[in-house]
Amino acid sequence: MFKIECYCDDKKLAKALWAMTAIGVYNVTSVPVTNAKKTANGKLKPKIRQASLLAHFKEHLKQTKTQEVTPQLIKSWIEGQGRTSRNYSNVLRDAMKEGWLARIGHEYRYRVKLNTAVKKGGKK
Repeated sequence: MFKIECYCDDKKLAKALWAMTAIGVYNVTSVPVTNAKKTANGKLKPKIRQASLLAHFKEHLKQTKTQEVTPQLIKSWIEGQGRTSRNYSNVLRDAMKEGWLARIGHEYRYRVKLNTAVKKGGKK
């Protein structure tokens, strides 16, 4: 058994649903896509600005309680969001600029500084 996801224009939705039910596909549902736009080559691209992508990544790190991040982890997360993996360097740079990622030594690993609460007086 497989799960199939596809996108189609609203004008062709009825024909696509009819064709899928005709060949025996069951539980066919249609969901409108509100946060996507077509690119020049006809592919769909989500309408997520870089700032909101950074906020989504920060929220993801908080939810998963991740302590350490690598560029490969950021690339895979960005691809999971429907973006190209080349955006990882922008997310990494902006996160370091905001101060919630810090490089560990001379390696390509980064410590997440979201989960450490600082009390008044500068003590943890």
